[in-house]
Amino acid sequence: MNYAAANENLSHTILNILNKNYPSHCSNAQIYLNTIANNNKVFLIKIKNKKCILRQSSASKSPQDLQLEVEFLTYLHEKKFRLTPYIIPNTKGSLVTLHKKKYYILENFLPGTVKKSVNNLTNFNEKKLVSLFSALAKFSIASQGFMASHPKENRPISYYVKNGSKLLTGVIKKIRNKTIKDLLEENLVFTIDFVKETASQLHAINYDKLPKQIVHFDLHPGNVNYVENRLSGIFDFDWVRFDNRLVDLACTLGQSCYSYRGKNRALYDTNKIALGLKAYRIAYGKSEYGLREENEIITAALRGYMFFQLLWIIEWHIKNPKDKEGDQYIRFSLDVLKKNNFESLFD
Repeated sequence: MNYAAANENLSHTILNILNKNYPSHCSNAQIYLNTIANNNKVFLIKIKNKKCILRQSSASKSPQDLQLEVEFLTYLHEKKFRLTPYIIPNTKGSLVTLHKKKYYILENFLPGTVKKSVNNLTNFNEKKLVSLFSALAKFSIASQGFMASHPKENRPISYYVKNGSKLLTGVIKKIRNKTIKDLLEENLVFTIDFVKETASQLHAINYDKLPKQIVHFDLHPGNVNYVENRLSGIFDFDWVRFDNRLVDLACTLGQSCYSYRGKNRALYDTNKIALGLKAYRIAYGKSEYGLREENEIITAALRGYMFFQLLWIIEWHIKNPKDKEGDQYIRFSLDVLKKNNFESLFD
């Protein structure tokens, strides 16, 4: 389990929120804090044999982003897609609760537990991998047709690629750790060349004119639950946005098919990629793209997404300079870009 009993003060705060807004979910409730959640605080609420999840949104998350997430989860529930949580309304009928300038959402409990993470894929076996990609395909199908009620700033993968040089140099300037700053500056020419090549690939396939739908944008082994080898739940919708559906496939390939440690560190396993692709394509059914075109889109999207991941982990380090693993994560992200021949992964 990834939960530990919340301390007395925290339990009192959460029970107060539940009592005022969700009275049927607070009687003799036990409160547990998720120990691995990064962006949000996540609480497990236990009442006898019943469980639910209370999420406190990240302080950096805008109301518009939260509204999009809520609308999307509601849409999936209405379409009877049961691998994502449904939101329980509060006493006022609202799906979002505001308490002391923080937003809370109460969700049903998805069965199972998180088995692995992006930085620990040891023993992430073939059955789990196949189940992950099959579920992703079903998620992509269920997501089709969703329309947001209000426009919001949207950043598809092409945004990060087109603005790659500016974004990268901008975050490097903010870094205080000399070792990490030197590392990124030493690799600056390579990284910018990588971004330029990716931009050329996106342009060649007319990426911005490809169909768009809402995508998860962060579906990896650390954001799903398993019951044994069967995927039983998908969560963490902080990064949802509108982009081509194959970005989600590229994202999941990019974060579940490499080696994080050992002699093959940062290298993709082509056998795992082939297995994931096969599982996704079987579950998705007939594609709107020919095989060659689809592989070109996935290749360019994977390159763009892993560059986005480098930007994100640098930003994470800037906000969390005392994180001892920040240096390691940044080095790994760079090595993914440097060591892999992305074009050969989908031959």
